Amino acid sequence: LKVGNDWSDALIQAVADGEVQGKSLLISGGTYDYSKSFTIEIPVIGAGREVTRLRKTSPAEITVLKGCLNHITVSPDTLIVGDTTRGVILDGLDRKDVYDLWTEKHGNHGLDYRRGNLSRFVVHSRSNNGRGVNMAADPLTGDNKALEIYVEANDNGLSGFYIEQNASQVYTGSSHYGAIRSQNNGSRAVAGDDYDVVLTGRGHDLNIYCEYGNKSVWLRNGLQASRIWFSNMSYVTLLNECDDTNIVSYIPSALGTRVTINEKFEKWTIQKENSSFSGKLALSQTANNTFSFEATLSGAQQYLELPSNLTLRGAGNAYQFSKTLTGGATLNFSSIPAQGMVE
Repeated sequence: LKVGNDWSDALIQAVADGEVQGKSLLISGGTYDYSKSFTIEIPVIGAGREVTRLRKTSPAEITVLKGCLNHITVSPDTLIVGDTTRGVILDGLDRKDVYDLWTEKHGNHGLDYRRGNLSRFVVHSRSNNGRGVNMAADPLTGDNKALEIYVEANDNGLSGFYIEQNASQVYTGSSHYGAIRSQNNGSRAVAGDDYDVVLTGRGHDLNIYCEYGNKSVWLRNGLQASRIWFSNMSYVTLLNECDDTNIVSYIPSALGTRVTINEKFEKWTIQKENSSFSGKLALSQTANNTFSFEATLSGAQQYLELPSNLTLRGAGNAYQFSKTLTGGATLNFSSIPAQGMVE
């Protein structure tokens, strides 16, 4: 392709020829205008997102069903008045590999992922009127699982990175792995769609950096069995509706300390490694409604020391144990039921 005014028809024909001939389409450096929507089913590769640009001049969408769309910027010069089209759509059952794609200034979502299990993409999505990256629920086949993703989503009108929630988890995107950097999104202040990151689905393993958005993060009630690790959340606004099947850890400010909201252990163990200390303390569940402290690795007497100002008490103060300043212990029973017993 050569640089010119409107290459819509040439792009459509080149993609069709590549599919028939079993070849890739290589686009050299330059700016190529397009005003018509078209579909890609072959590898389309530019010379680098800083030198190869597909410039939208009228509302139009690029849909990738197979192959890839790599090393290219897809963007108009500025938001087109009345444009409601998305920038790039990833759809179809085939696995897709999309690298170094910049999608900017579109009237709707910058990148709209619909289907394609086990796909991978590295995407920068900025200054779109919709979401930066939308991960759609798929009520057709549920083929929207196990993606490897690396996303930068900045300055978008709606949420930066958004996973749609479906009433059935079968159709909600799940088991995604990767990293997200999302900042300064949600400028349109649309309620429920003005976050840097919105997550739902099962089995994700995601590292996330976000700050300066209209709101920071919404962890929806459909988020389950996932590890969500935030490296920073300056000016944090965290709406947490997810349950304790997840591991969620965040830093509430640039100079804050790390906080883990939920994490489950089958056995919780304390032991100082690489030292001369002996002994080990473990807390585990041993039976229905039964939990046990185990002091092991030493035959000597082991101690659980409590500070002088710590009080342990049951619900409604039914019992109370306090360690006194003298080092002794006081047991204070407010009431003992009839035929009750204290040992």
